[in-house]
Amino acid sequence: MKEVPDIYVVDDSYFNLEIINRRLTSAMPCSVLLFEDAWGCMESMKEHEPDLVLTDFHLNRSLEGQQWLETLNREHATVPVIVYSSAKDVHVSGSREGNSPLVFVHRDVYFLDNLVTEVKRKLNHDQNRLVMVVEQ
Repeated sequence: MKEVPDIYVVDDSYFNLEIINRRLTSAMPCSVLLFEDAWGCMESMKEHEPDLVLTDFHLNRSLEGQQWLETLNREHATVPVIVYSSAKDVHVSGSREGNSPLVFVHRDVYFLDNLVTEVKRKLNHDQNRLVMVVEQ
C-alpha cells in the first residue's frame, strides 16, 4: 500500500460527501476523491483503483444498492468496500476476494466516528493481509 491511501467516496448528496471528506482527512493522511454517482466512480476506477471505496447504499441518480455492489464485486473484486446507509432495513450481502467481507456502517449519530474506525481497520487489514471478521 502506498504511504497515503486513495479513498473514493460515492454519495448522491454533496453535503454528505463534504462532511465525510473533512472527517477522513482530519482523522488520517489520505487522498479522497468524491463522486455524486456510481458511474463517475466506475469510470475513474478504469484508470486507477483506489485502496478503498466508501459508498452510500441508496444512490438516487445511479446504480442502486445491491446492483452497485455486485458491479463493484464483478469489475473490481480486490478493492475493499464499506457501505453505509441510514435505512435500517438494508441487507448487504456478498464477500470480497481474499476473505475481505463487505462492511456496513449504519448512518446514525455515531456515523462519522464509526466510519473512520472502519476505514482504518479496513486499510490496516489490507496492508497487513490479516483476516478481519466483522459482525453486523
